[in-house]
Amino acid sequence: MGFHVIKARCLVAALCLFGSQYGLAAPGCPLPFFTPTEYFGRAFGSAEILTEYRYAHQDEDHVFTYIEYQTREKDYAPFYLVEILEGENGMYRIALGRLSKKAQAGETGAPEFAFRSTDNATSARLIKAVLPILLRTHYNPVPDAVRCLDGFVVQIALNAPGYGDLVADAYSPPRTSEAGAVVNLGRVLRKFVEGNADQQTIDAALIEVETHGKPQLN
Repeated sequence: MGFHVIKARCLVAALCLFGSQYGLAAPGCPLPFFTPTEYFGRAFGSAEILTEYRYAHQDEDHVFTYIEYQTREKDYAPFYLVEILEGENGMYRIALGRLSKKAQAGETGAPEFAFRSTDNATSARLIKAVLPILLRTHYNPVPDAVRCLDGFVVQIALNAPGYGDLVADAYSPPRTSEAGAVVNLGRVLRKFVEGNADQQTIDAALIEVETHGKPQLN
């Protein structure tokens, strides 16, 4: 089963499994770019999770996925997911998924999802802006034996025409870096779903990503 299909069936697997797995595979100290990851797909690998927490909207394609860990929010597990979804009807919306601490502990409840509509133009612009940054994903060329424990981890997945699913992660990237610009975009999309940001805020975040995504001169 392809990674893209697995994503379409269960976003919750990422929320449930990755909280326990990622601590064993955290990248090194902050870098300004994205690094390769093998653990995004593995977070969807449990048949039990896929069966128990099947995502309800299987008729939607997942254009862009942003997962942030090491967040702190009362009553919720320390990670959340934001996705841009494309429906079979050609309509787009942004999803925000969170897991309550009780649900994470297996006591009660299920992941909570909130949605807000967006448009094709925003989705297309986001793909075009983020794509060149993810195409520059690479390992740190300088060996670094130091591991940082105080920070946050993000994972990105982008379904780009002609490229399939591109995935990468970053550890506390500097705010002014290319990875930091994508982190800011992911956070703005969350605020948009929550009603704390508008389309102009998304446009401003996209401009910043587009600036970093321009071809780099040698």
